[in-house]
Amino acid sequence: MIKTMIKSFYSPQAYYDVLLAWRWKTVLYFLLLCAVSGGISSVAVIRGFGETLEKEGPNIARQLPEISFRNCEVLMPEGADKIVVKSLSGAPLFAVSGRYLKPNELDNLLFSLEKDRFYAFPAGTQGASADAAQCVKLSDFSELAEADKTYVFKTKEIIDSVLRYSPFFIPIFVLAGSASLNLMFLITMTPACFILSLTLSPNMGFLRAAKFALIAITPVSILSTLSVFIPALNLGVLYAAGTLVLSWYMMKNMPQLPPRFIFFKK
Repeated sequence: MIKTMIKSFYSPQAYYDVLLAWRWKTVLYFLLLCAVSGGISSVAVIRGFGETLEKEGPNIARQLPEISFRNCEVLMPEGADKIVVKSLSGAPLFAVSGRYLKPNELDNLLFSLEKDRFYAFPAGTQGASADAAQCVKLSDFSELAEADKTYVFKTKEIIDSVLRYSPFFIPIFVLAGSASLNLMFLITMTPACFILSLTLSPNMGFLRAAKFALIAITPVSILSTLSVFIPALNLGVLYAAGTLVLSWYMMKNMPQLPPRFIFFKK
């Protein structure tokens, strides 16, 4: 399958062989593609995340030395209503408060810890109402549920733990994101490849078009992932046009397919 991944860039014969020979192997190939693209991205994310947190960690710990909880609620230092932690550049990162924050207090925050719950704001929704955020209640954590007991967490220790375990949990999220993007692109390209096949390869059919599309999205999946290391490869929407051109070229130059019934043969 690795050879097919490489040949997806230049070999019409490789596309033809996949359409005739692959059945369940198609699913394995999709998983391999997600693993390769997600693995490459994970290296970049782990490195960037680690460097940023190592740089920002002492700054965050100075602004918020510790976080305390009692009865699954945030305990603020005496006289403090909320604490907004900012980056070294002065940009707001997150807020901690013993009350629920108003929408206008959430501007540009990545997340907030409010009274008895944690809000994480997806990219592009910072500053929106809390309804746009992903919410986790502190009562969901059994470690904080013991009544009338105060829990104190040192911010520096939390940062050190995140740095220690980030190489394990970051790939999970990156692989999930990679799978979602590849699946979305596959769903988009399959009808396009089927339409192309009506004139270029009439015996293809929709199922074969889906397999063809899977191989055709391989170059864009790999190149767009490599753009985290090589910015010149970050071509954005041009990748979609390039994939259509690649699909047309491969379909036009590969051998004509036999009738579709052979798809069900071993």
